[in-house]
Amino acid sequence: MEHHVVNHTTTQADTPSASPYEAPCPLVRALKVIGGKWKLPIIWHTARAGSIRYNALLRMLVGISPMMLTQCLKELAQAGVITRRDYEENPPRVEYSLTPCGAALLPTLEGLARWGEEHTPEQG
Repeated sequence: MEHHVVNHTTTQADTPSASPYEAPCPLVRALKVIGGKWKLPIIWHTARAGSIRYNALLRMLVGISPMMLTQCLKELAQAGVITRRDYEENPPRVEYSLTPCGAALLPTLEGLARWGEEHTPEQG
């Protein structure tokens, strides 16, 4: 049996970073966009509604503060997952909907929901 010695020089990319969220992994990059307590429920409710107003989301997401909802919506819009449409009316009317990028998440989220139904106990 022949043994080969591999001379491997460690690069900065090989060294674990201080934070796992700084890794160049596509999954980690995706989680940076959709991770956190509120972003997936926001995406899910927006998808189900097609287009949804801020106050409707606020009522559906029991426990979220207005400031947190605003922050999450802004981050999701910056990431290209949702779009914000301002109708420039008085009183103000703003609606949120998924972009094609956000809609591309739905099959994955549906699969994740099925996995949750099949592999996690209901609490209640």
